[in-house]
Amino acid sequence: MQPTLNAALDATEVSRLHAEFTNARAAGLTLLVWPKNQGFYYSYDGTTGQRMILGDAALPSSAFADFWSRMATEFGSESNLEGWDLCNEPG
Repeated sequence: MQPTLNAALDATEVSRLHAEFTNARAAGLTLLVWPKNQGFYYSYDGTTGQRMILGDAALPSSAFADFWSRMATEFGSESNLEGWDLCNEPG
């Protein structure tokens, strides 16, 4: 959802999730948004990847807060949003 830390959400993924809300709403369903990444963030520059662990210097808690703030701003007004959840299996 957020390919670059502290940056905009990916437009393709945002569109895809909005479509899921629309489809679920049409079926009378609610959705629980539950990004599951076990407290990791994976950066990828096209050649190499790096796995960062939440709380490390490279992935401070402020980046986690930024992600959730952007998610809430983008999807918080969806009428069939049941709620938000955090992964219960941190790395």
